[in-house]
Amino acid sequence: MNPLYILIVDDETFARKQICDLVHEICPEGVTTEADSLSEAKEALNQTEFSIIFLDINLKGDLGFDLVPFVPPQTKIVFITAMDKYAIRAFEVNAIDYIVKPPTVERIQNVFNKIENKKYEPVLKTFTLEDRVFVQTDETFQFIQLKEIQYIEAKDVYSMIYILGIKPTLIRKSLSDWRNILPENHFFRIHRSTIVNINKIHHISPFGKGTFHVYLNGLETQLVMSRSYAIELKKRLIV
Repeated sequence: MNPLYILIVDDETFARKQICDLVHEICPEGVTTEADSLSEAKEALNQTEFSIIFLDINLKGDLGFDLVPFVPPQTKIVFITAMDKYAIRAFEVNAIDYIVKPPTVERIQNVFNKIENKKYEPVLKTFTLEDRVFVQTDETFQFIQLKEIQYIEAKDVYSMIYILGIKPTLIRKSLSDWRNILPENHFFRIHRSTIVNINKIHHISPFGKGTFHVYLNGLETQLVMSRSYAIELKKRLIV
């Protein structure tokens, strides 16, 4: 198996070490190179063909975005930064992820999972920022707090996001895509066309022929849950 070459670009020694340690914990065979400036990063890119570059945005007065033109197309870019205000700009360079510091082993693991499974669609579509998700609708980009989502409903190749007191948001994302994004301990699929926020469930009532009605806090809508999903949800909720 060929080694994975990884470039870590950050002007803070502690931050580089932290990322490096997490990378080696997840990918022991990875070969890491560190750079603390744009000039060092450019030199490294000239010498080695990297698979991944973990790139800070603020670099000694420069911006990590200035390095992007020197990054070959086959190298996957992951931004790691203390700020999320550059998220939209990250979309324009097709980064596969955008991690807000401090990085965690779960977030770094997610990067390697994307690469291993070749499911690294650019974050231009949807990506997770800890407790919120950034989505692209037909007209806008917006942050949505995960804790505010009541449920998500499939609409062909689209999905509708329902939040109490806000007009439903339609985006081009399937429920299968959402299952790879949402934290499993907070969201559950109750039907082939519906995912709910477990924390929003008020009560569940039987509704004949092995189906159930799920009632969410603040909503009059009755969501249908089949028996097979109900059994799995019971296992999840009852300890």
